[in-house]
Amino acid sequence: MLYSNVRINNKSSRGVIAVEVALLLPILIVLALSIAEFGRAIYQYNTLTKSVRDAARFISQYDPDNPTSYGDKVDEAKQLAVYGMGNMSKVPLVPGLSVDIVDVRSDRESVPKTVTVEIKNFQFNLIINPLTITFDPIQVTMRQL
Repeated sequence: MLYSNVRINNKSSRGVIAVEVALLLPILIVLALSIAEFGRAIYQYNTLTKSVRDAARFISQYDPDNPTSYGDKVDEAKQLAVYGMGNMSKVPLVPGLSVDIVDVRSDRESVPKTVTVEIKNFQFNLIINPLTITFDPIQVTMRQL
């Protein structure tokens, strides 16, 4: 047998494990942080999608041909999309979300009438501060009652 005479010297292999860990640890840390950031991005996108849907459901209950009350309801729908239902502290559901990037449009000519609530140009900030990701516009269109 060829391999029966080969012996591994434990003293000479002690530092090999430390070198392997030193080489692999940065890669594993970057991989773990990337997975965490991807999960956080999906969580924020899901939160934005739900808030837009809730705002569209809210505004679809009001008649756009009544301009006195409808204008106030548009503002309430924007507040609902940004702050959520019952959020009296005025803390946005997602960091970086503001009323300025929420758009509410009503199509009165279509049959049936529809309303669209949209969040556009939302910037997702990564942990590495100067890097941002811009989400595609998130919009929901519902039929008005």
